[in-house]
Amino acid sequence: MLIALEGMKFYAHHGHYDAERQKGNDFIVDAYIMTDISENINDKLDRTLNYEVVFDCVKKEMEKSTRLLETVTLNILNELQKKLPQALSLRVRVSKLNPPLLGEVNRAFVEMEMKLK
Repeated sequence: MLIALEGMKFYAHHGHYDAERQKGNDFIVDAYIMTDISENINDKLDRTLNYEVVFDCVKKEMEKSTRLLETVTLNILNELQKKLPQALSLRVRVSKLNPPLLGEVNRAFVEMEMKLK
């Protein structure tokens, strides 16, 4: 079963340049968790994946300033791995909206996947 949270929006201070980290920018995070809980579903939250846990992990890592999207993406994956023992695999995409380039760019993103079992 795939459980996903898409479009988590954060204002954060990630970027290679000091000005990016000082000013901040808008980011979108998508998290995809593959799990094998379909046989255990009984309409109780403790038998599935709690979205709040996913959101809190992402929020915690987005609040830490990093220089690279690669770093924050890997940090989110590592935090999710710790908090979601039922996960079989994780995929996270971190998008930086309107990156400061010499032209119009909607977003830049890094996506990583981690197989756990």
